[in-house]
Amino acid sequence: MLDTGWMRIVAWNGNWKSKRSTVEAQVAAVCALHADVAIFSEWSPNETRKIKGGATRRSSTFLRGGLLDAAGLPFQCSEHESTHPATDGIRRLYWGQLAASRLQIGKASVVPPTFAAGSWLEFRHAESGLTLVGVRLPDWQSPLTGLRRDLWEWMVEQFDRLAGEQAIVMGDFNTWIDYGSSTKDRRHGSDHLRSLTALRGWQDPYAVLGRAAEPTYFFGTAQRRLDYAFVSPAFTGSVEGIQAPCVVGDVVMSGPAKSAANEPTVALSDHAPLVLDVSPTG
Repeated sequence: MLDTGWMRIVAWNGNWKSKRSTVEAQVAAVCALHADVAIFSEWSPNETRKIKGGATRRSSTFLRGGLLDAAGLPFQCSEHESTHPATDGIRRLYWGQLAASRLQIGKASVVPPTFAAGSWLEFRHAESGLTLVGVRLPDWQSPLTGLRRDLWEWMVEQFDRLAGEQAIVMGDFNTWIDYGSSTKDRRHGSDHLRSLTALRGWQDPYAVLGRAAEPTYFFGTAQRRLDYAFVSPAFTGSVEGIQAPCVVGDVVMSGPAKSAANEPTVALSDHAPLVLDVSPTG
């Protein structure tokens, strides 16, 4: 943990299309943020993947583990679809998650549903005693939208299971807080998302600190909050800060496709990293 007694957890959808120079820059950015734990989604241990239609696409996300190790985050665990052979016939996305830490972590034996392998990475941070979870809910569209609801119902069970522990869950939930329609809310799981704080006692760090939430996803001129952090009802420490920086130093992490001067920007991902500071012991 940092010298101040609190720890910094970074959750970032790094974009599976990232090339080598982008992955290197992302790791450098995590170091610039002084992360104690970094959780990357849209990660794969493989150099290639098949996309819809059977075409092959290359990616350099498999390099993140070695680069994070060399950068001082050697304790790692991961969750990926390839570790769970498909038996249900549902087309699954090939994205997984990788967690890297400065201090010892141990992966929990929690297996996500087969149709959503790689969506839930749960592990224990030994020094702080925290249970940490990385989330990446796939952006299923019609005719697979119903899988969003199925995964949300499974995740709510996990939130209830962890409610009595010192736990933090954060990542890319691919869900708006309110779609403005009860039908869309139900289809995409927004009602479940809202229930975490409204009914189940989980804390949104932005609300704890009395701050307005920041957008985390950018596509053209659109921007949305799709990445969240939740602190368990039993958490006895304190929330020290939260941010979703679009720029760190002179590096553009994410943000609008064009700058305020209407110039094209080159971002490291379409998602900004979510940076949470907590004091595990209060």
